[in-house]
Amino acid sequence: MDEGIELIDRALAMQPDSWVFLDTKGWGLHKQGHHKEALVLMKRSWAQKPIYNHDTYLNIKEVEQAVANQI
Repeated sequence: MDEGIELIDRALAMQPDSWVFLDTKGWGLHKQGHHKEALVLMKRSWAQKPIYNHDTYLNIKEVEQAVANQI
């Protein structure tokens, strides 16, 4: 998982506003337990997404629930 985050960080260094890369990093951070940071990136990605994707919507809801459970 750490290697995946390193790779997506390199991709984001080249394309910092890529909604695909932001979403990917967010999901990876969520899987590592960094829910708040993940949610920020995933919402930023969602705002840039050119079309609706229900799977991505459900992922964001899952991360929101994880954040709510931390409080």
